[in-house]
Amino acid sequence: MKSSGPTFTIPVSTSGKIIFLYGNMFNYKTLNGLYLSSNNFDGTQGYYNLYSNTRSVSAANPPFSAYPVYDYTVSTNNTLHFTLSAFKTVQKLDIIYANPAGYNFASKGKRFTYIQIISSL
Repeated sequence: MKSSGPTFTIPVSTSGKIIFLYGNMFNYKTLNGLYLSSNNFDGTQGYYNLYSNTRSVSAANPPFSAYPVYDYTVSTNNTLHFTLSAFKTVQKLDIIYANPAGYNFASKGKRFTYIQIISSL
């Protein structure tokens, strides 16, 4: 089902944008926990196969490629925030959060679609 939330647009090379994410179970994480998936990777992304050893979770959570977000704050079990790094190329970013029960894309929720990095205005 398509998300009905907004798409956030940010010009390339813009830093310091704070992103707030609402969800569930942020007090629990697998490895880094927070990742950004992109439709235009630059070769610095990682490949994550977080659940290959957990049969009950692996089928619904295949491996993915993403940029890890190392510096983020979990405010409550349902909210977190982070400062978005500057991206130098046009792209569409989705937020992934991984915990022991699996991972979820922010775009699958009702409040958010994507972060769209656009050409300078």
